[in-house]
Amino acid sequence: LGIGKTGVGKIGRLKSGREKFIEECVASYAPQLIAYVRGVCGNLETAQDAVQEAFIKLCENQNVAEDGARAWLYRVCRNNVLDVMRKDSRLRPADEDFFERADDESPQPFERLMLSEDAEQMLKEVSRLPQRQCELLMLRYFSDLSYAEISEVMRIPSGSVGVLIGRALEDLKKRMKGKGFGYGT
Repeated sequence: LGIGKTGVGKIGRLKSGREKFIEECVASYAPQLIAYVRGVCGNLETAQDAVQEAFIKLCENQNVAEDGARAWLYRVCRNNVLDVMRKDSRLRPADEDFFERADDESPQPFERLMLSEDAEQMLKEVSRLPQRQCELLMLRYFSDLSYAEISEVMRIPSGSVGVLIGRALEDLKKRMKGKGFGYGT
């Protein structure tokens, strides 16, 4: 074919670089993506399938930039699970146990919430919020996405993200206060 040993080595290094990028994405984002998608649909198996499909699409799509991969993966996972939910009416937003950790040893951003004894009740109340509010809080506080990334994932104007999160937090405070917790004024 006329590539020669030098050309084959360069092609091998390029492939290895892409494979390394994919492996790093799986290691870094898969547990958070599974928790997020499970929160949306309430089913671990469906969440795992949606995340796996997103990583397959990442392998197939050479145009995903490394610095935009996290938001891209969240958006693809969200679209995958919403498509599945449209087809299967038995899938509903998760109940209170959707925040169980995926099998992973690395610390998750939402573990910061576990410092309080009220955290478990708060997580249950988050799961009972309307789906959009639950999803916003999960992306921001459990997956640690920036407002810009949330805007990209949910396809909402970036200026609206903070307002919508603020409303979701207010609703959460009302729910928590109604349950006898001292949140809000």
